[in-house]
Amino acid sequence: MLLEVVGRPAWSIVLLFVPIVNIVILIIVLNDLSENFGHGVGFTLGLLFLSWIFLMILAFGSSTYRGPVASPAATAPPPPPMPPA
Repeated sequence: MLLEVVGRPAWSIVLLFVPIVNIVILIIVLNDLSENFGHGVGFTLGLLFLSWIFLMILAFGSSTYRGPVASPAATAPPPPPMPPA
């Protein structure tokens, strides 16, 4: 469910079972979660070291979900404007 919220593909869960790689993937997922709610790197570090407290801040605080940052639609540039007729 967390991978769906952050916009990562479902097969990424396989990488969480690979030693050493799982630490890197977890940090990337937590950073994406932080960015999806409009927070920065400091909040990512809070999620990493004090997970339960910062997850409760996301759940019950004033943070709003802004959509997946890692999705291809979020990184694609907008289409150019139509020329006047």
